[in-house]
Order: sequence, then C-alpha cells, then structure tokens
Amino acid sequence: MDGSRFDAVARSYAASGSRRRLLAGALAAALGIAGRDRAAAVACRTPGLLCRENADCCSGLCAKDATGRRRCRCQSPADCPPPVNRCLEATCADGVCGTAVGVTCPPPDQCHQAPGTCVPATGACSYPTQPDGTACDAGVCTTGDTCQGGVCTSSGRPACSLPSQCCRDGTCVPSAPGAACTAGDGSCAVGGTAGCPCCLPLGSVGNVCVDGCGSFRCCSGGTCIDTETTSICVAADGTCAAPGTANCPCCDAQPGNLCVDECRPGNCCSGGLCKGASTDACVAADGTCAAGGTAGCPCCSAEVGGDCVATCGPGSCCFHGACRALFAPFTCIAADGTCAVPGDSGCPCCDADAGNLCVADCGTGRCCSGGACVSTCA
Repeated sequence: MDGSRFDAVARSYAASGSRRRLLAGALAAALGIAGRDRAAAVACRTPGLLCRENADCCSGLCAKDATGRRRCRCQSPADCPPPVNRCLEATCADGVCGTAVGVTCPPPDQCHQAPGTCVPATGACSYPTQPDGTACDAGVCTTGDTCQGGVCTSSGRPACSLPSQCCRDGTCVPSAPGAACTAGDGSCAVGGTAGCPCCLPLGSVGNVCVDGCGSFRCCSGGTCIDTETTSICVAADGTCAAPGTANCPCCDAQPGNLCVDECRPGNCCSGGLCKGASTDACVAADGTCAAGGTAGCPCCSAEVGGDCVATCGPGSCCFHGACRALFAPFTCIAADGTCAVPGDSGCPCCDADAGNLCVADCGTGRCCSGGACVSTCA
C-alpha cells in the first residue's frame, strides 16, 4: 500500500472511532438519567435497609451502622413494620427496630380460669372455662347462681327478703314508697313508672308494685293511699280524684269509694257524694238529689228512695212532695196530682168512676152528694 492510500485509511478509522466514542458517551448519559429516574420512583426504604441519604428512608434518617455502612434507622416505633405476631408490638431502640410483648391478659371473669393466653393471629386473650356448676354471682340479687358454658347463669331464686327488700344494681336494699318499691321480678322500681304503676305500702311487710291499689285505695303520686281517711275517691283509672269533678261526677262509698256517673238505684248524688234518697231527697232525672214538690221535682215516687215524677200512679196522690196511696180524709186526686179532701174548695166533688179525680161536674144523670158523685140524687 502506498503512502497516500495508508493516510486515507488512517483518517477514516480515526473518524469512525470518534463517532463510536460520541455514541458511547450519549448512551452512558441516557442510562445515567434513567437510573436516577428509576431511583426516584422506588418507594422509601424501611429501617435496616441500605441507603445513601436521609431522603431514601421512610423514617427520614440514614446513618452508619456498627460496620460503617449507611442504613435506614428508626426514630420511633411508628417507623417500624408491625409484627406478624399480633401479641407483640414494635419497638425502636438506638435506631434499630425490635419487638416486645404487647398484650398482657387481664384476670378473667368468674366463669373462666387464669392465666389467659394471647392468640398470635388475633392478639385476643383466650381463657379456659370453669366447669359447669361452679358457683358465681350473676349480680341480680339471686342465690345459687352457677357457671354454665362459661356464662354466669342466674338461678332465679331471690336472695333479697321480698317484699321488704328489692334488688338495685345487684344489691338488696330496703323498699320504701317514693324511693324503691319491690317489682314483680324482685327488682327496685319507682312508683308511677311504666314497670311500677303504683306502690302499695304494706307496713312492716314491705312495699310492692301493683297495677291497682284495691278497694278504698287510690294512686296518688305513684303511691297507694287510703280513701276512707281522706276526702278523695277512686277514679276509673285507679288514680285519686275529688268528688264532684269532671272525672269523678259522684263518689259511691258502698263499692269502695269509687267514682261513678250515677249512683245505685234508690241513691242520688249530692255534693259529689252518693246518698240514699229520703223524704227530703229524691232522685232527679240527672241523678242528683232533689226535694219533692219543687220546680225540678214535682213529686217523689216514694217517700223513701223514690224518683222525681210529674204525677203519681193510679190510686196515688202527691202529699207533701211524696206519692202516697189515697188515705182518709185525702181520698181524691186534685187536677195538679196532689191529695185532696172531697168537698173542699179545690175538690168540689170526687168521681170514683174516673179514678177518684176531683171534678166540678159529675155529668148527666149524676149529682154530687157529700162531695162524691152519685147516680141517685136527692
């Protein structure tokens, strides 16, 4: 090869080498950029992993370990991953994560046995159950309670002295009206509430919740009181009511001082109280007491226990406000229904054929003799 040819080949090789170096440099630069981008996309590192700077670590701390290598360090237990064993808890000491006992099982209830065991999968404590029949206290004021299947079960036998005591929050306390009354299940209740309509005092025996207070008693403020020593009456709902008011038109002592709309037959209402009708008290149409012979009560159908009537029945007349059978000398009935003496100014003649009515004229073929209508005239 001559000299000129050699020089041309050398120049061509030199040029291609430069191009290769340029391409190599460009590729290296591109790979470096991509590497940094990939590093930026990687998640932060947990304590214990190698690092270059604080930003690499989730905890924000990159420091040398005992060997001089830079590793992520924890700053608190929160920087450490939770233990798989849920009975443990994460710890952080000198920048290094660790574990420690995190669950301490407390004493069990009365129907389980100590000690408890922590279950790693859940972190909950497990206790063996007491044998069925083991004595326990169900906290409901009962005696003879026992464990059944790990549950303290009430025997249902009351421990309190019923009804002088009742059960409140698992403790027997004395019952007293207005404060604590013994309900049907032995618990304490307050009279006048849903579970204890009224509290009935039984003296030294105790106090019990009742739906109704019984005869001659009514409920006032959640407590049964005696109506025989007071001026009150028993309304239809068992509460106390004043006689003569809207919900207690009249009070009848005979059935137990009960409020009634009208009194029993032969009785009338006066001042809100039922009383037996008499010659001076007759039963008006509205059930109240009225005096016979007055505007609202023309006559009383009987001298005792009668009703107010406009007129008496056949053969009877009204005498001083009460109906009576005709009697001497009142043997005739005046136009107003009162008793009359035949021949008096108010009763010229008495017609027996007309029901002993007073008449002014006996009619054709008859005449009045001695105050009486007769067919044969003198």
